[in-house]
Amino acid sequence: APAPSGSDAYQRERVALAWLLGGPGAPMLYYGDEYGEWGGADPNNRVMWRGDKTLSADEQATLAFTRKLGAARKELSPLRRDSYVSVLNTNEDVLVFARKDATGAALVAINKSTGSRTVTATIPSGVLADGTLHDRLGGLDVSVSGGSASITLNARSAAILAP
Repeated sequence: APAPSGSDAYQRERVALAWLLGGPGAPMLYYGDEYGEWGGADPNNRVMWRGDKTLSADEQATLAFTRKLGAARKELSPLRRDSYVSVLNTNEDVLVFARKDATGAALVAINKSTGSRTVTATIPSGVLADGTLHDRLGGLDVSVSGGSASITLNARSAAILAP
């Protein structure tokens, strides 16, 4: 099977990785998932794992994104344990949920659309106090005011937001 042409498949892979590593439970990555390894039908379903120096630009970007997700998961204990709180799941393109534990909370926002999206998320009471949330994936800060946050996401992107 040939490598995907263009960046679309890698962008979709990054969105899926954000959902997987931001959601509850122990995430399971198969070797090569961290950079978007491609393959075909069995027996060509996986080639040998390749190191950093042999990856395409899209694969390098996916690997860098996966490393940021892993660092956020390591830094923010709510991403590793305790509860899932639905925040916004009525939009076909954007999903926002909170992960909360005794130490605090984090918001995970995912845009699967091919265009940028801005959503207003109503934060459930007791999840996050008013203030500034910083995106652990390198995006823009978001302000929570009056229990509401306006979140802008680029096309096929994600944010992990926490104080």
